[in-house]
Amino acid sequence: MEKRQTVIYSIANGNTVNSLVARQVWTAEKWPEQSVAGYNRLCAFHHDGDVMVLGHDATRQAADIYQVRAGGSGLDHQGKTDLHQAYDIVASFYVGGKPHFLAYNRDMGKIDFYKVAGDLSLAHVYSYERTYGNTTLGFTTVVPYDYRGDMFFLAYNADTGQAAVYQLAVTSETALHVKEVWRKSWAAGWTGFAFFKMGGENFFLKTNTRYNNVNIDHMVDNAAEGSHPVGTHLPLSLDVDAVAAFEFNHFPCFLTYRDTGKTTFNRFHGDCRGWTEEAVFSSLENAVALLPFRLGEESYLQVY
Repeated sequence: MEKRQTVIYSIANGNTVNSLVARQVWTAEKWPEQSVAGYNRLCAFHHDGDVMVLGHDATRQAADIYQVRAGGSGLDHQGKTDLHQAYDIVASFYVGGKPHFLAYNRDMGKIDFYKVAGDLSLAHVYSYERTYGNTTLGFTTVVPYDYRGDMFFLAYNADTGQAAVYQLAVTSETALHVKEVWRKSWAAGWTGFAFFKMGGENFFLKTNTRYNNVNIDHMVDNAAEGSHPVGTHLPLSLDVDAVAAFEFNHFPCFLTYRDTGKTTFNRFHGDCRGWTEEAVFSSLENAVALLPFRLGEESYLQVY
């Protein structure tokens, strides 16, 4: 099986105002060596002061964890966990300051929750699924986010337009508990979700090629009210293949990616109704994962 290439770039200020530059700091032609088929999902998290990367391999039904070296200069394999399940979506979040993961299988409608153990293995702590009524089947987007100390996740089905917000909590009897707090029918076809924070509030950019629209939505303070758009029909080309939000100098930004490798860095405007393009560069072609992360005060991008 093919072993994919991965590259890490540092993100830094350019030589002119409102410009960013990407500098390659590491590449690996046969990374990861533990992988047979390659990863379908990557996500980053912090553990004991270090930045870690989790790679989920649906073919092996396993997850590998790597530690990012100083300056983004490489990845060192730290552990592997057999999950005995293939997942479509994997995302990190924190409970009590400790890293956790949600892992979602679309066909089963099952969301499994894992805690990162001290040896960097993943310990299963909870499962949530609903196969009737307000089902959890068919979600194409599942994104965790925090607000004022509480953890939530937004789930959306691009085929049907169904959207829901769930709250995560620890109870006196369970390590984790999920409760649906909001559900609504959106238009179908939304993809390219990129969550970011501004002024402590949660926002997300989303794209829709079916209806030729790009929105920025705000997650309402009361999670039971869901979200509402603050900007619509925004001027982003819909021929992009992926978007991802990142933070630079404590300000929210996002990147766009095309399968040709063309990548842009963009800084959101304060009114959340536009952005400024601050960099364009060529990266790997046909990447399957884009992973922005921070090491201390520095920003990086892993392309896989």
